[in-house]
Amino acid sequence: MQKCTHTYTQKQKNEIMALLPDTYSQKEKREILLLLIDLANIYLNVDLD
Repeated sequence: MQKCTHTYTQKQKNEIMALLPDTYSQKEKREILLLLIDLANIYLNVDLD
């Protein structure tokens, strides 16, 4: 199975972080962003056969 990894531009990352509530610190927003990217990459690599 070929691994698929999507890369996001800094603009896209900033847009995603802007959607997160301001109750989170910048550090927490970055951690959430990295988790979301990891989850997206896992989803893209699920074998649908």
